[in-house]
Amino acid sequence: MGCIATTTDRITFIVGALHYYAEYQDPITKASITEAFLQALTLCETTSYTKQVSLSIANLKFDYWIDARKSDLLRSIFAVLSKSIEAAAESQERQVSARLCEQSPNCLSLVITDSGEGISKDMVDHIFEPFQIGGHSSKAAGLSLSQAKAVISRLGGDI
Repeated sequence: MGCIATTTDRITFIVGALHYYAEYQDPITKASITEAFLQALTLCETTSYTKQVSLSIANLKFDYWIDARKSDLLRSIFAVLSKSIEAAAESQERQVSARLCEQSPNCLSLVITDSGEGISKDMVDHIFEPFQIGGHSSKAAGLSLSQAKAVISRLGGDI
């Protein structure tokens, strides 16, 4: 029973967090990239655990800030992490790693790698189109990667 209660509490927390972002206006403010990254990891933990994918995180020593909508930032990072977990789940190694790299005072990279097979050459130009079938998977990408690209581009970034 303890496991069910823990899972229920976790689901309640996740739904509450998502409800907050859906319910309230999310103005452009100073948003913490590190906080959004940690929230996205929290949302991905259950999926990585059930799919037996190891998540390793590095270089979260400093907090980085950007003018953005917190929900956009969270959704973008979550989308990329989720797709990496899905890809890694189909591999033998089952690993996803993520790190923040400061390129310069005004440039930060979020690097996410996975042990998946990669994206087939014929799909590379289409992975950010809504509802495309991804790489070697039969699963459709939905809107998540296209929305992530739109948000990251709007923030002056590239994916």
